[in-house]
Amino acid sequence: MKKRFSLPYVISLRGGDVPGFFVQKLRFYHLLTKPVIKSVWKEAEHVIANSYRLYELAKQTEPYKTISVIPNGVDTDKYKPICGKHTEISKIRILTVGRLSVQKGLSNLLKACYILNQNGLQGKFTLDILGDGPSRRMLEKLSRNLHLQNAVCFTGWISRKQISIRYNTADIFVLTSLDEGMSNALLEAMASGLPVVASNLAGDNFLINEENALIVPVNNKESLSNALKQLITDDDLRKKMELNSRATAKRFSWAENARAYDSICQTQ
Repeated sequence: MKKRFSLPYVISLRGGDVPGFFVQKLRFYHLLTKPVIKSVWKEAEHVIANSYRLYELAKQTEPYKTISVIPNGVDTDKYKPICGKHTEISKIRILTVGRLSVQKGLSNLLKACYILNQNGLQGKFTLDILGDGPSRRMLEKLSRNLHLQNAVCFTGWISRKQISIRYNTADIFVLTSLDEGMSNALLEAMASGLPVVASNLAGDNFLINEENALIVPVNNKESLSNALKQLITDDDLRKKMELNSRATAKRFSWAENARAYDSICQTQ
């Protein structure tokens, strides 16, 4: 397009389009496509990553290219806390949202829930898994094998309106990805005022930190279980993190995102 019509273009990096992302699954794909990716990036006026994680990976592929970081945005009017949801809690409601694929590390989450049950928290929590994908059947089988049927619910794909409602009725949001750019679901959950448990590759440190999240090593079910137990049993910690999550998310509006993109496009 640039050569044919003399039109400049900007590249926006999202995750799987960056060599080095989720190498467990994409290593061979990136070996094949890396020369093309490098060529496309070189011709671009600018390359933009949506997280520092992707920025660092992109620099390994093209160290001399100018690359900026512009995080995703979130509609903080659509996704916001509601009053009074903690008035009558019998069980702590844990929530995760996304495509059910190996990348999301959900088998590790189920194993962490099994450990919670073994450590005396059976009946104290539920886990809602919102979404669908190629790993669903395997995850449902694992849930049965771990005797989690009474605690875990697989909803499949539901409407955006229903997802918004689920954020408002949940108490903890979990993101266990083995690799991630910047998760829209994480932003939505934080805008909805949810404390977060996340793997250390699931989000950037300019979004999640010790004030709004418990960050655990990737693919470590024991650490994940300990973090969940801490939030399940500590009401004050949850409430503090709820406020901090919302305050953080308010800095990531779509208006700010658009201004950042416009500024880059205007200077090219």
